[in-house]
Amino acid sequence: LDRINTMTSKDFRAWRLAMGWTQAVAAEHLNIHRKTVSNYERSKVPIPVVVKLATKELTRVAAE
Repeated sequence: LDRINTMTSKDFRAWRLAMGWTQAVAAEHLNIHRKTVSNYERSKVPIPVVVKLATKELTRVAAE
C-alpha cells in the first residue's frame, strides 16, 4: 500500500520538468519552499501523499 501512495524523487522531478517549471515555480505552486522541492528530488525526504495528489491536480488544471 505504501508504494501505491508514494511518489519517487524521479517521478517528482519528471513531473516538474514536464510542467516546464523550475524548482522555484514548482515550490510556489505547491506552497512549499524551493529547498523542499530540491530535497524531494534528491531523495533527502519522503514525498508526502498530499504532494503527490497536488501534482495530479496541478497537472489536470494545466491541461484545461
